[in-house]
Amino acid sequence: MPDDYAKNPLFRIAADSTEKAVPELILELLSQEWPLSPKGLMERLDTKYSHKITLQGMHKAIKKMESQKILAKHDCYYKLDMEWLEKIGKFSTETLKNYGESAVRLRGMP
Repeated sequence: MPDDYAKNPLFRIAADSTEKAVPELILELLSQEWPLSPKGLMERLDTKYSHKITLQGMHKAIKKMESQKILAKHDCYYKLDMEWLEKIGKFSTETLKNYGESAVRLRGMP
């Protein structure tokens, strides 16, 4: 994942991985490798980011992301939800288009 993509505020990913929340780290991991089990995610969090989390904490984060339709479950493995990816892709495309059309865009308020 390119560094500029990893810092995208849409995902609220901080520049320093020690400041990243577990859901943000899960997004980053699953953007590179999928599907992963909760245990696989835990191991990669520890190996790649030196971020330790309990299995209970991992399940809590995964369940919340699954309920928000960010993650999709297949058997005991998780990956990013394709509909969610399409939504953020459309949002990014539209926002880039809007910003490319005008340096300033105000609607009635300074």
